[in-house]
Amino acid sequence: MIHHSHGKSLASIACVMAMSFVAVTGDAWGQSLLMKDRELGTVRGWSIGVNSDSKACIAQATYQDQTTVWFGFEPGHEGFFGLSNPKWKSIEAGKGYTLQLYPHGKGRWTGSFVGGVFSGDKSLLSRELKADFMIDIARATGIDVRLDGKSITRLSLSGSMAALDSLLECHDSIGTLVARGEERPTPSRSRSKPDVEEEKGGSTGTGFFVSRAGHLLTNHHVIAECRNVEITRSGSVPEPVQVIARDATNDLALLKAREGADKVASFAPRVRMGDSIYVYGFPLSGLLASSGNFTIGNVTASTGLNDDSRMLQISAPVQPGNSGGPLMDSNGNIAGVIVSKLNVLRLAAATNDVAQNVNFAIKSSVAQTFLDGHSVDIEYGSSAPQSLAPADIAEKAKEFTVFVRCD
Repeated sequence: MIHHSHGKSLASIACVMAMSFVAVTGDAWGQSLLMKDRELGTVRGWSIGVNSDSKACIAQATYQDQTTVWFGFEPGHEGFFGLSNPKWKSIEAGKGYTLQLYPHGKGRWTGSFVGGVFSGDKSLLSRELKADFMIDIARATGIDVRLDGKSITRLSLSGSMAALDSLLECHDSIGTLVARGEERPTPSRSRSKPDVEEEKGGSTGTGFFVSRAGHLLTNHHVIAECRNVEITRSGSVPEPVQVIARDATNDLALLKAREGADKVASFAPRVRMGDSIYVYGFPLSGLLASSGNFTIGNVTASTGLNDDSRMLQISAPVQPGNSGGPLMDSNGNIAGVIVSKLNVLRLAAATNDVAQNVNFAIKSSVAQTFLDGHSVDIEYGSSAPQSLAPADIAEKAKEFTVFVRCD
């Protein structure tokens, strides 16, 4: 079994004994579970796919030391976790091994794995893992894997929470997908590459002007897979824009309109935990008001998931389509860029708990560095206490915020 060794563990982790694993070796070991025959897309560096034979949803990432990590779900939400590396010459196919896993900040787990060979690389696999184990692995920022007390790999698990969310969505629809033989769109990015409204082969989101020359800021994931991007200003008609720069790591994109902007956003020096914040955008295109949507909340944490220092956690409600929109302080200045919401339904399915108003934004300092790197002249707002009325902030945001659509 996998045991969690920590005095204040978040969950009690368990899996079946290695003796109950299917003892297959060679190519059969890989093809029976880890071989993806349908690629669904990528999320924060993780490739998401499906094995149609086993009806398993799989997340995969390969690191510089040549270690590949797989994790995912088989039918029944039974999890699996696998590792491979061509340097592991001593691993024998079909043999059982006991590994110690040290996810950063999450204590220690000891678990049973079975050796195998996948695409010529020696591999280790553990199956039928409980959902709690999968969630705690996803929460960790990195992991140290040890065999017989010796570290065999140390890996970053950056983006694993976003990958887990996409796997849960994939698992929910796997039966329909396999039966129809259809390709699904790129999986949801709702944890760190968040929900994007997908409609008629396109996506929608929000952006805002950051220079009078016509530069706009939005999320990279809003325009990542699109050939043509257009914006709609308040009271105007759609117009094409050019993608000037992309930053997939920080989920930012710089657009340029042919015509300049009369009103542009000004940037705030910083916000603190507890400060009031405001969100303006175009969520749920075709369902909510096309004129824009305005919500209010607070900064609830100065970091994002897994203590990501680039992010702010906020309580203001956001929906698919808010991505790329402005997060404003009480003076109407830009405090961040809306990037994601926690997928509460899938989290509830896995944890039997409901998270409320857990949303995230990229800090304005990260956005400023991105814009400075592309020679965009931005404006800065006053840090002096001013506290505009919420209605005034909404009117201000409406002047520089645009609806973004691409196909």
